[in-house]
Amino acid sequence: EADGVLAESRRQLELRWRALVEAFDRHLPEWRIEKPDGGFYLWLELPEHALADPLGFCIRLRDEAGVVLIPGLAFGEAGRRHVRLSFATDPDHVAEGVRRLAPHWV
Repeated sequence: EADGVLAESRRQLELRWRALVEAFDRHLPEWRIEKPDGGFYLWLELPEHALADPLGFCIRLRDEAGVVLIPGLAFGEAGRRHVRLSFATDPDHVAEGVRRLAPHWV
């Protein structure tokens, strides 16, 4: 039973990852993302225009696009140039989130 649960969890994680990759290819093709070693979080490098105020950028995305990202600084100084994006939700929601954040990213 445990093996079945683990296999299904891995399958679901892969579906969500593929949805994320396809959404980036469609809406932000210039950005390359790397598959995390495990889990459902992506560390995403901030666009140049967001580096001066990463928290403000994340708040604007929340308010204007309805997308919540966690500033990398919340995890220490090494995260300053990044945000953490979760792709743990339904694959359709993952794709919609990338579509919404794309105009703010360039």
